[in-house]
Parts: sequence; C-alpha cells; structure tokens
Amino acid sequence: APSRLPTADHGDINVIQKIAKYTPMVGQERNLLLPKPPPQILPPDKALDDGLEKFKLSPSQHNAVLDCVSAMHQDTSCWVRLICGPPGTGKTKTMVALLWSMMMKNHRTLALAPTNTAMMEVASSLLALFDRDSPFSWSDVVVLGSKDLVYAVDANLREMLLQRRISRLNHVEDWSDHLNNLLHLLEKPWSLYCSYRWDARKEYEECDWELQGPELGRWDEQGGTVSFTEFFVDNYEHFEECLRRCLKAYRNDLP
Repeated sequence: APSRLPTADHGDINVIQKIAKYTPMVGQERNLLLPKPPPQILPPDKALDDGLEKFKLSPSQHNAVLDCVSAMHQDTSCWVRLICGPPGTGKTKTMVALLWSMMMKNHRTLALAPTNTAMMEVASSLLALFDRDSPFSWSDVVVLGSKDLVYAVDANLREMLLQRRISRLNHVEDWSDHLNNLLHLLEKPWSLYCSYRWDARKEYEECDWELQGPELGRWDEQGGTVSFTEFFVDNYEHFEECLRRCLKAYRNDLP
C-alpha cells in the first residue's frame, strides 16, 4: 500500500518547516503564516520621533517601539509583538519608551509585571519623564499592587496608587456645596455676618457663666467675637480650600 505519510508537497509539512525555520528579527513581518495585509503607510509623527530621542535607544530598541506603536494602526489579524533579550539589554528602558509612546498616541495601556519591584521600577522610570514641560503628569498613571506597596514606595509613587486614589475620592465632599457657600458669601457677606453675630450673642446669653466662667466668651458690642473683615476672610479661605481640594481630587484621581 502506498505510504500515507505527508511529504514536502503537502501543505502541513510546509507549515511545520516554516515554523521550525522562523527566526524573527526586529522590524520583520511576524505573521509569515498568515496572508499579508496590504501595506499601510503611516504619516510620520515628528513629536513621537523627537520625544524618543531622550531615551537614547539603540536602533533595534527604537525600531521595536515604533513597530509596536504602528501595530495599533495596522489592519492585520495579529497585533502581538514580542520583545526579548538577555539581562542588561535594555528591556525595561524599551518598555518605558513604549508606554510613553502609547500615551503620546492617546492609547490606554495596561502594563503587567510579575513582582511589585518590577512594576515600581517601570512606574518610577515613567514618572521621571513627567517634568514641567511634559504634557503628562502622575495623574495619567494608575498603579495597582499589594497592600504592602502603600508603605514601600516614596511619596510621588504613592500618589499613583489606586488605593490612595480611592481613599482621596472617598473623603472628598460635594464640590457644589462649597461652591454655593462661596457664592453666597460673596453675594451677601453682611447678611451672613449679622446672622453670625446673632447666633454668637444668643449662645453667649445662654451660657451658664456661674459654672463656666466669663473667660470662655466675651461679647464685644462693636463687632461680636470677630470683626466683619476677619469673618469674611476666614470663611472665604475655608470655602476656597475645600473647593480646591475637591476639584484637585476630581482632576487627578477620577479615571
């Protein structure tokens, strides 16, 4: 009986041979076993190219970053890219450059690491790029790790932790209440001050001075316990600080 073993003319043998001989290089088409999509020419991104210069990447690292970024815009059935290399070849630096490039292209990116140490190394390197002239800040990055991570990182990295963001949002009061109080103070300051004086005088008259002593509160007929200027400034600064704290938390900590 004729042999039914596949020969080199059979398609399955060709596929196996392609897999066995496949040695991908940086910039080489990864999907040799798939139909090649029509070439897509992306417009040059000068801002991205100029920004990558500060990373001082090698040619292979630079090509790897651009290849990963361009994969997001290619009409292909596989967007997987694998960057590998022995220790000390700059994989972490390449990853940080890739994350920065994804942020420049407005792509939300999820970065995973096997340990907290590895994750914080990447986060620290990324945070170091957010200087005064950077379009990004620590509020653009969310870090999630174990509970012990809260006590194991410095103050700057701690601000990026998801646990800290949730805690700050839980303690933020309604910003609209602070805004309304501030507007009310600006519109009717004297009316509020008169109400304050009335409440202060009423509280003064209801005190049991025989038990508490007159030193606990003294009524000044000319202005109450504080002057109008002191009343206005104290309340304005209080409402302004509360409103500022709310808006800062909403701006930095909301996703």
